[in-house]
Amino acid sequence: MQTDHSPRYAGLRAAAPWTVHGTYRGTPVFGRLTDRPVTMLGASQFLIQEGRIARES
Repeated sequence: MQTDHSPRYAGLRAAAPWTVHGTYRGTPVFGRLTDRPVTMLGASQFLIQEGRIARES
């Protein structure tokens, strides 16, 4: 997790990376079903004001 206090946003900005592991099966939204492992990487960003999450993006 990375944080940075920002006067511009009047709070603490935090970024948290995340990973999801699964298997590609079910509804074929992204092509032919392969039944193979899938990994997705992502990040969530938060604005924290007065000790509470004020916004997520």
